[in-house]
Amino acid sequence: MSLDTLFALCRRIDLLSLECRVQMHDAGFMDEQAGNLLHGSLGWAMKEAAPRLWQDAYGPLEQGAVRPLSIHPPESGCQWRKGESITFGVTLFNALARDLNGVKWSLQRMGERGWGQQRIGFTLQEITQRTPLGKRLIWSQQGPDRLLSPLNDSLEEAILAAAALCSEDQPAFVQLRARTRLHIKDAGSPVTSAPSALLLGRTLCRRLLALVGPHSERERQAVQQHLNELEKIQLCWDHTQNDHLTRYSARQQQRHRIEGLKGLWAYQGDIQRLLPWLALGEWIQLGNKTSFGFGAIDWQLACSN
Repeated sequence: MSLDTLFALCRRIDLLSLECRVQMHDAGFMDEQAGNLLHGSLGWAMKEAAPRLWQDAYGPLEQGAVRPLSIHPPESGCQWRKGESITFGVTLFNALARDLNGVKWSLQRMGERGWGQQRIGFTLQEITQRTPLGKRLIWSQQGPDRLLSPLNDSLEEAILAAAALCSEDQPAFVQLRARTRLHIKDAGSPVTSAPSALLLGRTLCRRLLALVGPHSERERQAVQQHLNELEKIQLCWDHTQNDHLTRYSARQQQRHRIEGLKGLWAYQGDIQRLLPWLALGEWIQLGNKTSFGFGAIDWQLACSN
């Protein structure tokens, strides 16, 4: 299958990936609950600063829908002193990606409210846009209080850049790393070891189509044809481990156990067919619970085992 259908679907997703540099008002640290902490803190701030965005990001979901928000916490174990700066990220989709002012107001309100039980506050210093073609500073506390218009780079550039890596040599395998926990399901049950290439592709496809919204049966069939080609790609090694995170839901007043994969794994075979999906996975994230910081992956090609 040509990539035309995949490109057409990608063009219907508005995506804005941001790095937020903040100066902390008090000393503190981030543990494995960082994603959960940022999720809750941003939610309360957004509800006050941009209620319409809060409804899109945190309101009830229809069946099959996904939250148009991914959070990228600092590495677990990140520590800082009073006055030091740290960076975390957010990726916004569709309606959220189209209201950058509302997002900035929410981040500033988040700093005023503080996060965690200690209510550690921060001052928003910089907002940088990440794109498949590079980074761009779009707001700084040191400059005019004005946001630069975001670049309009689409997911197509990410797919084309990945394809170019295979244009000369066929790699022996591709290695993946879970930068944060991965919560992947197969037939309704959490996956506790590295997913097959086909399952990985299907998981990303479901997320892609959910972000696209209404689509035709012809488009679905064309993408399914491309997914079927992943059956020939084999898992060649698996250095993952299954772990779980327990988070407390203030809204439901109960604790939830969330399964998650960590570690490295690799595939071999006709890797070029997998690269478009890996390129998408870097930007739309893999699996569920992305608004809690799950689902971040990266990958690299290798010429030999």
